[in-house]
Amino acid sequence: MKDQFFSAVATLSFIFGTAAFFFIGARVLPVTDFGHLSKTYALATFLGLFVSYGYPQKLLQILPKSDDKGLPASVMSHQVVLLAVVSVGGVGLAQLLGYDIRLFALFWAGAGPLAIANTLQTVFRANHLHHLDALMRGAGRATLGLGIILLAFSGSATTVNFAIVFTIAAWVELILSALLLKHKYGIPGWQFDLPALIRTLWSDAAYLIDLIMQRAFGTLDILLIAALAPAEQVALYSVAQKLAQTSLSMLMPLMNTRVPRMSAAEQDGPAAFQAAFRATMRLAITGGILGALVILPFAYAPVLRLFGRDYGAAAGVVAIFSVAVVIRFAAAGLGLSLLARGRQQARLIGNLVSVAAMLLVAPLAVHQWGAFGMAVAIALSSTVLYFFFFWRLDRHPRPAPISP
Repeated sequence: MKDQFFSAVATLSFIFGTAAFFFIGARVLPVTDFGHLSKTYALATFLGLFVSYGYPQKLLQILPKSDDKGLPASVMSHQVVLLAVVSVGGVGLAQLLGYDIRLFALFWAGAGPLAIANTLQTVFRANHLHHLDALMRGAGRATLGLGIILLAFSGSATTVNFAIVFTIAAWVELILSALLLKHKYGIPGWQFDLPALIRTLWSDAAYLIDLIMQRAFGTLDILLIAALAPAEQVALYSVAQKLAQTSLSMLMPLMNTRVPRMSAAEQDGPAAFQAAFRATMRLAITGGILGALVILPFAYAPVLRLFGRDYGAAAGVVAIFSVAVVIRFAAAGLGLSLLARGRQQARLIGNLVSVAAMLLVAPLAVHQWGAFGMAVAIALSSTVLYFFFFWRLDRHPRPAPISP
């Protein structure tokens, strides 16, 4: 209960920062500017996944079973190299896609370091030090939220200033995470070996792909609708999607607390794992229902117009997301159980199938219904994900544990 409390505190800080960033942004920025802000943020955070490269998921699985509870020596050097490589490739990609390079560079200056901060924080989550994780994430998100509020009240709200505040908050989080890691476990020395990095990239590709597939909601969907629809539709979808994502952020306490517990329970036998699994699913379904209830009032257009008179048209999008949130929570509970048992391939295939469903439906649906069509594609992909995980949960035996 203590772990879940502190993980919930960290989640609430995330909600506060995200709500300030996107909802105040929707209120104070022109609709078209907010659409550009949303898609550029999505691209930068999507590329951040290539810096994370699935290390947070892997550490949550292996550290509870390891005698060495600190950050493995190779992880830090690998992520610094990945940050440099992705930085170069990201600028080229942004230019190729026609994004505002200055705005992208400012967002990337925060998204890249934030990916490394998340890996450092995972060490504390895996070791059940959730009060320190809450402190690190809370400091960063509080900085973000307060900075955006100051921008709104000072009349300095522009897309560039929003990106600057985001980057400052990301660096606050990274610096604090590094200082606490150094104090508790020490910072591992530089250990870069190119052949070892290549082997790691190859062997851990499943973690990366799984992470990308999980972020189909929140990054890939924004990038997809940005390619298929005008900025105004991107803005409408983004407001509704961020409402849903705010509810889905309550999945963080589940992943941060239940995966290590189920992973440890797996070592104690089937009965212990089943008890841990049932507790996880109860929390997941309860969280999904609560999340839907939180966003459902915004399916009423006059309430949604609190963000601006143009956003009332997104009411139908919110209604679809309120259903999708429940399904996605239930699917997440099953997916976390697969992760705890080392069934990474099953998670990977399930996420690939669900994203494939979204990609097949989205172009036609967005062409027909705009932002509403994108929400329908997300709801369909969430349903596919749930049934696939349900089908695969007990189909195959657990593989051998993965070593660092």
